[in-house]
Amino acid sequence: MISLLGKLLKVIPKDIDPDKAYVIVSPHVGDIYAFCSLSKEVKQLYNLKKIVLITPKKFHQLVSCFKDIDEVTEISDSLAEFFAWLPLSHPLKLQPLKSGSLNICSPGLFEKLFFFNGYNFWHVFRLKMGIQDRLKFKLIPDFPEASSDVIKLKNEYEGHQKKLFIFPLARAIKTTKEIKSVFRQVVETALSNGWIIFANDIPDYLSDMPLIPARFSLIDTIHFANFAGNVLTIRSGITDLLTNASAKIAVLYPNLKTTHLFGKTTIKDYFPVSDFEMRAVMQEFTISESVEQIAKEIIRFFQLEFKDKSDVT
Repeated sequence: MISLLGKLLKVIPKDIDPDKAYVIVSPHVGDIYAFCSLSKEVKQLYNLKKIVLITPKKFHQLVSCFKDIDEVTEISDSLAEFFAWLPLSHPLKLQPLKSGSLNICSPGLFEKLFFFNGYNFWHVFRLKMGIQDRLKFKLIPDFPEASSDVIKLKNEYEGHQKKLFIFPLARAIKTTKEIKSVFRQVVETALSNGWIIFANDIPDYLSDMPLIPARFSLIDTIHFANFAGNVLTIRSGITDLLTNASAKIAVLYPNLKTTHLFGKTTIKDYFPVSDFEMRAVMQEFTISESVEQIAKEIIRFFQLEFKDKSDVT
């Protein structure tokens, strides 16, 4: 504990600027994006002159898209994760942001120890960033240009009209056998229809398929989703970010309860994408025992021609 506190003190200036609000958010894509998207509202609400966001380097490009984040200071993933669990206030208690101090915008440990009806994770998260109103998280206002890696891959496959970009793994969501089965059926059908399949990850359960690796930075992921036009993903923080894409997006949820709220609500209900403004055409699917039916619905969503397994090569 002393060692971790020492590391944090190295991140924050010894002379705290009374005009700056120092902020740590849990190091997850959706959380970082959500905070940044309402940073203007937070600034106005608490009359903050400057916000300094302390976050891992991998998020810095995303953060730079929001002009109301004035400075960014680097911290390790593990240290940011540790401090995100520290708050011990009730999850539904409003936490105003203050200048001249460290603000940990996270529900903290007690999020898993309380049960509260009528609230999801994003309601609690907004309270911890000082916002009581149920505002939607805003779209990214301005994007940097796509990198040379994206441009190179786009140029290589520009002539293909039928493209699918897949995200078959998620760090915090269990990839159930039902989800794996749906992914395989949709990918097999797309391939049999002559589609090109790009993959952010290629897990073992899809390793026998002709997938094209396409792993990019967060902003480049949006650019490439725009190019592909069709996205199939397991629910994750990337899903929150992909609300910015001009694409058709099918989001898969396992038919499981969240570990929060004593397992009394589903993952889909506790982490709803509907709390975000939406540019994408997004449809959500909970994968239950009716795997074949769900696969057919997703295939229709992408306007693919369905073929029975016996017809798929």
